[in-house]
Amino acid sequence: MSLLERARKDVARITQNTSEFASTVRLTSPAGVSRDVAAITNEVWQGLDPNSGNTINGAVASIAISLDALTKAGLGIPHNDHNPKAKPWLVQLTLADGVAREYKLKESRRDMTLGLIWFVLERYQQ
Repeated sequence: MSLLERARKDVARITQNTSEFASTVRLTSPAGVSRDVAAITNEVWQGLDPNSGNTINGAVASIAISLDALTKAGLGIPHNDHNPKAKPWLVQLTLADGVAREYKLKESRRDMTLGLIWFVLERYQQ
């Protein structure tokens, strides 16, 4: 097994292991298809605008998920088409405080070499 193949397997193992780092999240496509998948979740408070240096308050949420998990779930790779009238991809997750939250996909960043997809999220309110 090459080092690259080992790295791909590690990405899948780490991001899908819910007894260690990963949590179960629910992805819902714009067509309404929902699947539970394992991902590494994150929501942190950001107090500084990196572009202007101005002090702000706001949360930045993201998930890291393996291409393998998305393929097994039959979802393909979610993306944001930036059409404000289109239904977004939705992500439901529960963080350390035990509160379930719903987000929409803001940005998708893909590492197709390792099979790791990183989604930047924003709070979703219908």
